[in-house]
Amino acid sequence: MQALTRPYGALHYQVDGPAGAPVVVLANSLGTDLRLWNALLPLLPQGLRYLRYDKQGHGLSDLGQADRIEDHAADVATLIEEVAQAPVVMVGLSIGH
Repeated sequence: MQALTRPYGALHYQVDGPAGAPVVVLANSLGTDLRLWNALLPLLPQGLRYLRYDKQGHGLSDLGQADRIEDHAADVATLIEEVAQAPVVMVGLSIGH
């Protein structure tokens, strides 16, 4: 697992799949962490790169204020810019929706 430095601390994420492949960001629900997607990953199409992350205060990510949806949006936008470095497809549920 890797971490991206944010103003509040570390935002942990995991990337699975071949380098250079199109990226799909998997955003989990409130109260869960990136492991929510573990059982689904083997069922998804091969040849894509899957980027999962722990929201602020979830999993291994540090707790920021994150009391507004804009805070979560800023985290995922930075993650896309820094890690994916290309347009992505977003998949989410609950607050990740």
